[in-house]
Amino acid sequence: MLSVRVIPKSRVIDVVIIKSVKDGVVHDLYYYCFICSIRTVDPAICLCCQEEVVFLEEPLE
Repeated sequence: MLSVRVIPKSRVIDVVIIKSVKDGVVHDLYYYCFICSIRTVDPAICLCCQEEVVFLEEPLE
């Protein structure tokens, strides 16, 4: 599952939420910086501290 928003007056879409289904359970997919406690859908370095982010997949309740 993918949730996006369209940037007005452009051809750009912004990915907002990514989810997967594993063994019938919906999981939230995101990248996380443990230093700054920032969640993102972008695998790039942290926008705050410039350190690497970690990919996480957590089941939704």
